[in-house]
Amino acid sequence: MPERRPHAVYILSLWEAQTEAGPVWRAWLQDSATGERQGFATLDELCDYLRAGARLPEPESPAAATERPGREPRRDADHEAVDRPRRDGTL
Repeated sequence: MPERRPHAVYILSLWEAQTEAGPVWRAWLQDSATGERQGFATLDELCDYLRAGARLPEPESPAAATERPGREPRRDADHEAVDRPRRDGTL
């Protein structure tokens, strides 16, 4: 598990790899402070690593996030409800 720090800067590389099961996304992160590089076979592994380093809880399902009392769903240009992060990291 990565060390928890109040601030971390990474270089991220993503690429599509062909497997027998079809295309998958691979990734690596390089810590800009230490130069340490970590590879990931899936985007889920990458997200788990970042979540663990930040000590973040597992994400809620999209349905649970939109069902919170007092929360209105965001809408895109066509007025469709969307569930994407805001610039401040909240949904």
